[in-house]
Amino acid sequence: MNESLQTALRKLRLSGLASSLDIRLQEAASHQLNHLEFLKLILQDELAVRADRLMDRRIKAASFRDAINNEGFNDPKWATLRHTVDMASKGQLSHQSGHPPGTRSAQGSISPPPEWHAFSNG
Repeated sequence: MNESLQTALRKLRLSGLASSLDIRLQEAASHQLNHLEFLKLILQDELAVRADRLMDRRIKAASFRDAINNEGFNDPKWATLRHTVDMASKGQLSHQSGHPPGTRSAQGSISPPPEWHAFSNG
């Protein structure tokens, strides 16, 4: 890629496009893409880079203390939650108040499923 094109892309803040342009030019030549298909590909590259950066900024702004993973989910203290999630995914939860868990009751309050009360007792 020539220097003037690189400078123009930098001024337009199209760094995602600039990083993939050489590869996309080779791809366009080898697959004989028309102008519209080529333009679509390079714009998708730019949009993907911007979406990744936005997600990175949001994660950084959230200031998560620890990375979250599923390793500790097999701990016995989570057995009730695992069971509840399994039942909910199979549609097997029943609720005594007559309305589905997580929906508003006649009084306007949101009622949690009865299985969650096990967590409040420690």
